[in-house]
Amino acid sequence: MEHRRYRRRPLQLEVELMWRGALIGKTRSLDANREGIRLEARDIDLHPGQMVRMNIPPQKQSAIKPCHTRALV
Repeated sequence: MEHRRYRRRPLQLEVELMWRGALIGKTRSLDANREGIRLEARDIDLHPGQMVRMNIPPQKQSAIKPCHTRALV
């Protein structure tokens, strides 16, 4: 059983992951809470502790605005 401070909510967004200025993969989010976001990343070469740039481009049928941030794997 997980013990999270904030409950996760379903959230499906298109996401682009960048590392060292290069696109390393496009994926989608599964859920999120105030402390983080969970992504589906089966075919993307990521390693625990790796810092990546996460871009959320304009979404189809969503009021969420495009944004980008650094993210820790």
